[in-house]
Amino acid sequence: MHDDESLIDFLKKRGIFKESRLRSLYSDLGNLYSKNPEGFNANVQTWKDAIETACFYNKLGSKLIIHFDEGLENAFFSSSFGKPLSLGMIANYLQEKNVWPNIKEFLHMCENPDRGLQSYFSVYSWLHWGGRIISSKIQKGILFSPSYPKDTLVLVKNVELLASLIRKEAHQLQSTYTSTIYTRSSFQSTFGPKLWKDTVLSSMELECLLQWMCHRMHLIVFDKDTIKFLPNDFQEGVIETVDKSIAAIVESRSFISRSKELVNNKIEDLTLKVHEAISQAEKVTALTYLRRKKILLKESDRKEAALLQVDSLLSSIDGAFENKVLLSALSSGSDVLKSVVSQMGGIEHVNEILESVQEAKLDFQEVDSAVTAINTPESNVDTEELEKEWEDLVKEDKKEVDLTAMLNRVSLNPPSKPMPSSKEQVLNDLNPTHKQAEPST
Repeated sequence: MHDDESLIDFLKKRGIFKESRLRSLYSDLGNLYSKNPEGFNANVQTWKDAIETACFYNKLGSKLIIHFDEGLENAFFSSSFGKPLSLGMIANYLQEKNVWPNIKEFLHMCENPDRGLQSYFSVYSWLHWGGRIISSKIQKGILFSPSYPKDTLVLVKNVELLASLIRKEAHQLQSTYTSTIYTRSSFQSTFGPKLWKDTVLSSMELECLLQWMCHRMHLIVFDKDTIKFLPNDFQEGVIETVDKSIAAIVESRSFISRSKELVNNKIEDLTLKVHEAISQAEKVTALTYLRRKKILLKESDRKEAALLQVDSLLSSIDGAFENKVLLSALSSGSDVLKSVVSQMGGIEHVNEILESVQEAKLDFQEVDSAVTAINTPESNVDTEELEKEWEDLVKEDKKEVDLTAMLNRVSLNPPSKPMPSSKEQVLNDLNPTHKQAEPST
């Protein structure tokens, strides 16, 4: 039971199963259903999260759908508490609430979005159960059947989550028109290695996923062979004949690429065998392996050349679509430009308007000059009087300049020698040869 126990350990690590609640989760919930609706709803929510998480991480064989049988029961076997006793009741309850619809009902609800929106998008709406009002079945003492439902149920939460991951991944991969188109197999080989890794979506799982992405998310359009991503969620689209042709080319490229990978793996294997034969001195065996390797190398080169041709073809198709979009944009722009020019009345009307504006400017200038001449006062001042006043101002300004120059020549610094205190000191300063007579000895 090591693998079964690892599933429980996995759910414990995810924080879904807690050791303190396992006894309650593995017990019969029939009595709890009627006596304690809140406790019942809490256990149902835990089992819902556990099954959805286990499926999404490829622990139960399928990712988006679930079939209740003894195998599922054994997967949750616990060495301490045995098999869960209420899985059937929980499955019937969630199916009744349209949280896990069967495949037929799910597809119908995808194609009719107005049907069952509350059940799908309000995950916890069923927990309140009508404000804790017991349903008519409970009032009559009729419980949900503990036996497993016969239908395969769709895990809507997983479908929605995977579709959102594909949307994010697709936006990173799609840069050209041809990169938006897939066959169903190329769709799985493109998104599978990263998003569902070691498993492959069954045809029914893929159908549920595509229906959701098409009708609920408006992300794609598809038919039985071709899948096409739309540029945005608001644009309608159809699968055209050219899309089917592109899908066939993309599928051919995928086939050649897988074939080339297998050939390269064989080449690597033969290389190891050659070295092994050489180490054992088996010349004939080594030469045989070398011949096979040479043949496979040629085959690999041929497939590589084929891939280059297909890539070149797809590049040309993308170039043609880009030119088509460009021409469509230019055509639309030309129509808009013509419409705008037409609204302006054509070039003749524009010239008339410009001439009219120029005439209006000239008229304004004439009027402005006339008004300026009228508002300017006449001058009655004597010219000679103005000349005399100007000369007086010049003389006064010259006096101020001369006074400033004179003041600049006067030193305001104190004298470097002390002032003489006597007549004799003055004479000494004036005549340095004059000296005072020294008294005789």
